[in-house]
Amino acid sequence: MRKFRNSIVFFTICLFVLAFGVVPAAAESSDFDVYLKLDGISGESVTKGYEKWIQLQDVSFEFENSPTLNSSSTAGPGAGKAVRKPMAFSKSFDLSSVPLFMDMVMGKTIEKGQLVFVKTGEQRMPIVTIDLEKISVSKYNLNNLDEYIELNFGAINFKYTAVGPDGKTTNTNTGGWDFMKNVKK
Repeated sequence: MRKFRNSIVFFTICLFVLAFGVVPAAAESSDFDVYLKLDGISGESVTKGYEKWIQLQDVSFEFENSPTLNSSSTAGPGAGKAVRKPMAFSKSFDLSSVPLFMDMVMGKTIEKGQLVFVKTGEQRMPIVTIDLEKISVSKYNLNNLDEYIELNFGAINFKYTAVGPDGKTTNTNTGGWDFMKNVKK
C-alpha cells in the first residue's frame, strides 16, 4: 500500500510540474506594437497617432559584413561591404494587401517608409523608429489570410529612444546607412 501511495504522490507532483512548470508560447506577450507606413499605401490601424498605418505581427532584419583580415601585425581588420537582407514581416490581410501585391508584381519602387515599435501600456511611446528609402516589395506570400512579405530598401536610418523606469525619455541614439552609395547617412 505504501508503494502505491508513493506512486500516487509522484504522479501528482509530475502533473503539477507539467501543468504549471511549462509556459506555453501563446502566453507570452510583447511589450510593443509595430506599425508600418509606406508612401501611397494605407493600412487599417485605428491606433491614435498611427491611423491608416499597417499593423504588423512580426518583423525581422538581417545585415552581414565579412571584413578582410590584414596579415600585417599593425593593421586591424579591413572593412568589408555591408550586405542587407530583405526586411521580412508578417501581418493579417488588410487594406494594404492588394497594393503591396501589385507593387511587387509591377516592380514599383516606394520612395519612403517608416517602421515604428511602440511601447505598450499606459504611456504609449515610440521606442524604435526605422526610416526606409527606395523600397521594393521582393516577396509576397499569402497563407489563408496571413501574409509574409519581404521588402528591399536602398537606405535605412535607426532611431532608438531609451525610456527610464519613470516612463520618461532618457537618451536617444541614431544611425543609418545608404546601401546604394555605401555611405553613412
